[in-house]
Formats: sequence, structure tokens, C-alpha cells
Amino acid sequence: EKAVECFSRLNYETQGCLSMSYVIVGSGRPEDEQRLRDAIQRSSCSHQIRYVGWVEYKDLEKYLAKANIGVAFIPLEDHFQVQPATKVFEYLLAGMPVIATNTYENARTINDSNGVLISDTPTDFCRGLQVLMDARHRFDSVAISRDCMKYTWSHIVNRQLYPFLMSLMEKR
Repeated sequence: EKAVECFSRLNYETQGCLSMSYVIVGSGRPEDEQRLRDAIQRSSCSHQIRYVGWVEYKDLEKYLAKANIGVAFIPLEDHFQVQPATKVFEYLLAGMPVIATNTYENARTINDSNGVLISDTPTDFCRGLQVLMDARHRFDSVAISRDCMKYTWSHIVNRQLYPFLMSLMEKR
């Protein structure tokens, strides 16, 4: 909802010259999804915002391939602080810079070379989007993806889990 408000505000501030679209993938509680659909309808640029809803993991790649920026707008509440959001890693591994709320876990992952951290307000989301738009030339998709390979399941299993399990076997 807040991100839709910001996107609409940014479109207004650019006098309708915002040459981008906002595709929202994911699901939530029915009442939250309805509020999101209502916010899109109220926005000044509803034709540029599309709510897709739940997408099977196998179909997610087609959305990531078309995107330029990933948005991880997670409320800044205590219970979200230490939970890494899978979507952040999906965006980064796809080579996208990310706008992410400044949770403890996001702050460990997002830096100047792969995105921007924001608070969970529409105003700060606008600031983050503007930062990414202004600096879009300095983001290197290949480098973003390469630098985040340590977050792949393959890397985690082969470099962390397997050695750990082997060390347990050796202690027997």
C-alpha cells in the first residue's frame, strides 16, 4: 500500500512522465490484498501498476527477467528484524539493485553497490526509488549477481552445511 502511494506520488511529481511500471508479485492475507488492490485503483497511475498475486516458484524467473529493480518493503517491526527475506536474495541473484527497508538483516546484505536502504514510509520509498533512478548507470548487474553467489543454496550446502556435517561424522 505504502509503495503504491509512493509510486503514484512520484508519477504525479514527474507530471505523468514516469516511464516505468510497478509489478507486484506475492500474496498475503485477503484483507491486505484487497487494500493493495484498492490503493492501486485510487492511484493516479493505476495503468502502470499491476498486482499479480501468488506466483509459483517455477514461474518467478519470467517476472525477475523483466524487472530492473527489486522492492523488499518489509515493515520495520521487531519480528521482521532478524528474518532475511528470500526475495532480497532472488532480486540480487537476478542482478537487480534492491530498494529494501532497513531491517537488521537487510542492512547486512544491501550496500551502495547493490541497492538502497529505506524506512517503511511512502516518503522514504520515494527517496529510495529516486536514488536508484539517479544512480542507475552505476549498478552492474553481473557484479551484483556474482557478489551474491554466496547466498545460493548450492554454495550454502557445499561450503557450509556439508563441511559441518562431515565434521560431525569425524567426531564419532
